[in-house]
Amino acid sequence: MTTAYHSKLISDLYRAKDAEEAHSILQDINEITNVCFLYPIYDSYKKYNDHYWSYAFLDSISKIDSKEAHEIIKEIAKSKNTGSNDFISCLDDLIKVSDFDEEVVERAKIIFTNYYVQSEKYIMLYNLLDYLKKANALAEFSEILKDIFFNNSFDKEDRKVALYFFLIIDSKTNYQYFIDNFDTIKNKDSEIILTREILGWKGGKVDILIEKIKKEGSSASKLLIEKKNKNEEEILTKKETKDSEQFSNGKQVANISTLRQKINEKSLSLFDHKIFPDDETLISQIETAKDKNSMVICCSNLRDIMQNIESSAKNHNMTFEEASKLIPGIDSQSINKSVNSLQLYLFSKKITVSNDLFGIRNLLRIVSLLGAHQEDENLIPTLKKEKLIDLYISEQWQLLHREILERYVKSLELFSSSLVLNLKD
Repeated sequence: MTTAYHSKLISDLYRAKDAEEAHSILQDINEITNVCFLYPIYDSYKKYNDHYWSYAFLDSISKIDSKEAHEIIKEIAKSKNTGSNDFISCLDDLIKVSDFDEEVVERAKIIFTNYYVQSEKYIMLYNLLDYLKKANALAEFSEILKDIFFNNSFDKEDRKVALYFFLIIDSKTNYQYFIDNFDTIKNKDSEIILTREILGWKGGKVDILIEKIKKEGSSASKLLIEKKNKNEEEILTKKETKDSEQFSNGKQVANISTLRQKINEKSLSLFDHKIFPDDETLISQIETAKDKNSMVICCSNLRDIMQNIESSAKNHNMTFEEASKLIPGIDSQSINKSVNSLQLYLFSKKITVSNDLFGIRNLLRIVSLLGAHQEDENLIPTLKKEKLIDLYISEQWQLLHREILERYVKSLELFSSSLVLNLKD
């Protein structure tokens, strides 16, 4: 059965009419992560490498733990036909195995240089610079990083990234630069960016620079430092509570974990098996998203968690004709997707289930769109419909991340309640 299903997925992938359909099939393949899918995924990447979903095929290849998968990623990175962001998407995999091929390093340098002269404006800058740093090839760009930080024509988030890497190249020397040349940033937004960055550092030149800002800096920078230091003794005493309430999603993650366990206990009573496997990656949701890049990562991980369903809970044994009567809009390609399979399984066990599976279906669509590395045309309309657009537009990433987790909690509560009713019956 498993071999036949694998074969069908491969066939479906090759017969996909366009990138969207191929990406949809890829989501089912990602739940299995078997080496037999390696070359079919690679063939699909070559077919759709000019599409915004191209990164998803690279991500799927990277998830396959094999020497061949790594060699394919390296081959793509070395190809002159590979686009800049696809190239950058390959770098994490190369970092994992400490593969810093000279040809790849040189391509990374060229892309960064092109970005600096603004012939390429939209790249995943942090990933690119992180690779160059770990390849010991970043120091030569120290002056360029500094110039990006000072240059208002660059995106503000990129300026923050450039400052971070500028400082870690040679912390002692580069902190001294700002101490000696503080007048060049005084009363400018670069002063605020610098102040926010160094408040997370301690010792040596950092303390000297903070003292200089306290004496000579703008009122806004002084206020940032004042807020940081205010009631420091009390903050240290209550740090664990403060972090939990303001800077983490600990409460939400604990609730999610508890509810999934409760659902599993009830599922064992009803069906003799669990619905959710133990998923240690849930803990990754505790640290709240701080910017758009981390929001993408958090949502991508949450999507995988939500789709991770025990195989027994997906074994509905329904035909397509039966399924289409229960789930409006389902097609032969999506009948075996995790959420659809779970919903059909619950139907088969006479569990009362809403069309949106207690809100899980809508939430999965939201995190899938937010977890894409390139913005999908359906993202903004979906966020408007789900009343999340204000948090997204105002870049309140922490609140957006927490709201999504809160919605998952509510969905699991409804899910758990539906199983309680059946137990009473």
